[in-house]
Amino acid sequence: DVAAKATAIFNFQAAPDGEMLPTKSFRCNPAKLYLSSPVNELDCAFVWVDGEPGRSFDHIQPDRNSFQVAAKDLVNIIQHPSGEPKQLALQENEVRQVLPLVIRYQTDTMPGSSGSCVFNNQWKPVALHHASKDVGAGTILNEGVRLTAIAAWLERVQEQGGTQGNAA
Repeated sequence: DVAAKATAIFNFQAAPDGEMLPTKSFRCNPAKLYLSSPVNELDCAFVWVDGEPGRSFDHIQPDRNSFQVAAKDLVNIIQHPSGEPKQLALQENEVRQVLPLVIRYQTDTMPGSSGSCVFNNQWKPVALHHASKDVGAGTILNEGVRLTAIAAWLERVQEQGGTQGNAA
């Protein structure tokens, strides 16, 4: 129901002079595609966006070979915290832990940034930001779901004929 009422807004950002750029909206269409990961596993969903926004806006073509990430790598995040215009978390954002499903990193994100893409320093996507975690001794790290885990899940869904999750 939420996806059926959702709109994807592109170009929600300020120009270098601080003026807001014009945006373009596209309706989401879960009747064409809706796929959500198992609850509490990967924290992601895919929904069809009508109107072919890829023809109007630059996009990143994921490359399975670039999804790898290691401890001490630096990451950058493009975020829209709490629905605000685009903000960047750049440099000195060190990966501290690499686990099978997630990476944990020290960076300055704001609440409401879940779903933001986490990039390595070569601007290749490696994870989807989704939470902050207390890892003990008063240390809070941000956490992103690894794109390797999402890609493996999508491959399992494809092998099962699109029946896992809420595939339409």
